[in-house]
Amino acid sequence: MKILIISPGVVPVPAIKGGAVENLIEMLITSKEITKQHEITVYSIYDEELNKKIKNINCNFKFIYSNKKLYFIKKVIRHIINRVSPRYIGNQFIHSVAKDMKENKEEYDIIIIENEPQYGKIIKKIKGKAKLILHLHNDYLNVDTKNASEMKEDYNSIYCISKYLKQRVDDISINDKQRGKSKVLYNGVDIKKFNPTKYDKKELRKQYGFNENDFIFMYSGRLVPEKGVKEMIQAFCKVKDKKCKLLILGKGKEEFTKELKEVAKPKINKIIFKGYMDYEKLPQIYNIADIGIVPSIWEEPFGLVVIEFLASGKPLITSDRGAIKEIVEMQKICGEIIKKNKNYIKNLKKAIEFYTSISEREMTKRSINALNRAKDFTKEKYAQRFLQLIKEEQSEQKN
Repeated sequence: MKILIISPGVVPVPAIKGGAVENLIEMLITSKEITKQHEITVYSIYDEELNKKIKNINCNFKFIYSNKKLYFIKKVIRHIINRVSPRYIGNQFIHSVAKDMKENKEEYDIIIIENEPQYGKIIKKIKGKAKLILHLHNDYLNVDTKNASEMKEDYNSIYCISKYLKQRVDDISINDKQRGKSKVLYNGVDIKKFNPTKYDKKELRKQYGFNENDFIFMYSGRLVPEKGVKEMIQAFCKVKDKKCKLLILGKGKEEFTKELKEVAKPKINKIIFKGYMDYEKLPQIYNIADIGIVPSIWEEPFGLVVIEFLASGKPLITSDRGAIKEIVEMQKICGEIIKKNKNYIKNLKKAIEFYTSISEREMTKRSINALNRAKDFTKEKYAQRFLQLIKEEQSEQKN
């Protein structure tokens, strides 16, 4: 089948500039299992650094040159029009994609729009016989979304990265035409990169300035209020165990980061802010930690960092928000799931203290459970599920 993938158009694909969605697109187009069975084309913005990367990828790339002055001017104009007009006319990226598709008149069996529900309104007019699919990574299509029902109607199928996100889409409408459109396509992670057996924990701790007997809790992600970082620090400051340390990876706006450091002052020598870490270094530094903390207070659509901690063999302390509990919950315990309620900080503190008191045997058991749970979210299973869904689309087309 001929499959077209339209990226959000913010950063390039392959993901040389980062981006969770872009990394997941790259994971699909570099899967030999997928590219052997299907001819893949991707629309992305252009970047000079892509030239070397794309040579080894079995995929057709169509680039939009967003670095040109005229593109920028048109981008600003369209942005203004979309803000004041009741009718969506498309941003400059999707307008450029649509224009190129019209000029080339290439036919596809399936067109997948990545994470931008509003793009469907533009592409459905020129898609020909192709099935139009939305691959939804964020909570951008729900009952509170403007023109949600009409937007949902634009698509033949909607692939959601969690059951939580699927339910949000399902809640929009229950008419027969829209029922059954949404399906779950869990994200994948290259768990081999995070395998703890690859790393010398003792040596890594020495390298990063930690002691062998430190008990290290780790947070990794953006420093923003909705991630619950402040509440995590407040909880940690109430913990009396002297061997405990909290390592915080990530960056945020200067004002909020200053506020976090002010909150952390009571334990200034025990709470370490490392700032932004390159993604390639994360598997290594994760293996310094004993416990991962994902304290989100907003509804997480998925949470890749959860899988990364599990793949590193780290038991977790997490909230019950969004899709997190889908990932962590299992018969064999690999994490403490904390309810986000008025006692949240108090409960976070209890969970931190719990992990400092359990036996080495119990820690090992939870670490093994974490590693086993991570195997349900490999990049291989991600590709297999994608192929399964595409096969279903193909079967429905024939019928």
